[in-house]
Amino acid sequence: MFDLFLGELLLLLLIIFCTSRIFFTKNASIDSAVFLSPIVFLLSILEIFVWGLNPLLLIVFFLSIVILITNGHALIRLSNRLFVDYYSPVFIVFTVIELLVALFLTACLIFFAPVNYSFKENGIKREKVLLSGTLANGLTESSTVSEKLNASGILYKYEPIKNSPDADKPIVLFVSSAKAPVSMYEPYLLLLAKKDYQVFACDFYSSDARIFNSFADLPYFKRFFSLLLNFLNPKEFKKIERKEKNLIPKEYSAVTKFLLEKHGKTKKVFFVTDKMNSDSILNVMDEFPENQSGFFSLSKISEYKSSGFGFVEQNDIILARYFKVQRDSSLFIPRYVAGKTASEIKAVTGL
Repeated sequence: MFDLFLGELLLLLLIIFCTSRIFFTKNASIDSAVFLSPIVFLLSILEIFVWGLNPLLLIVFFLSIVILITNGHALIRLSNRLFVDYYSPVFIVFTVIELLVALFLTACLIFFAPVNYSFKENGIKREKVLLSGTLANGLTESSTVSEKLNASGILYKYEPIKNSPDADKPIVLFVSSAKAPVSMYEPYLLLLAKKDYQVFACDFYSSDARIFNSFADLPYFKRFFSLLLNFLNPKEFKKIERKEKNLIPKEYSAVTKFLLEKHGKTKKVFFVTDKMNSDSILNVMDEFPENQSGFFSLSKISEYKSSGFGFVEQNDIILARYFKVQRDSSLFIPRYVAGKTASEIKAVTGL
């Protein structure tokens, strides 16, 4: 999430530089700084497709459109290598407003900056595997360019860099939800991996795992529209959430089969859930009687105040305010929950 913050900060700094040029570009000069307006527009689109849509990024995107339109005439003059005659009063007013909005957004962005935690400093490496297939027909690792561009899911693997996890230890599996993708749980996942476990977490986007049946199911829009519906129309979101609750056990089952193909049919699996009822995960475990080694529900930890939304005190400070928890750079809650999870694994498996 900190990379998303840096990307948004870069966009806003480019906007500030582009709009503030009216104060330092003199008449009879080439208005070369205007070329930043289309660059910011393109970069904002790219950032949405890389990191996913969020409220601030949406505002920045619309601001970049307004700036692009405002600077249309200046772009034409630049393309023709014409000098700046003067900035019209209307242009100056619009540009100053755009500058003030950008400065305000920058202040908000910095105030609500997520916590910067490092995988390398924690001795953890993260790998991503793009998945193809469906929940019904099984999952495979994407191999062709077409499969990678239309991936059915992303499987993340977290493990220690130096120490190879004990082969007898179970692998740990977590499947995310629409309103809280894997990225919202990463502080917890890396700290659990730090205890010498191989931890796997998956985001699903397959054709038979859709909950909106619209463009909102796309990876870069799913969380945004889930949260939007959750807060603006809770009754409608309850219907979506019921559909998702029926899908998540199938997602656990599908990714477990994939992992057993990769790690051996006798490999033990320990399941981690959040806001998933025990009957559902027990049904998944019944499918793998020789492989399951127990499960742990994050929602049973009372100190974890944002159950179902991930670790917001590190990754979404605005949501953290909603749950009345403070920004926490010490990673206290995810560290505590990771410790509880490891204790449960040891209690069940002895490893």
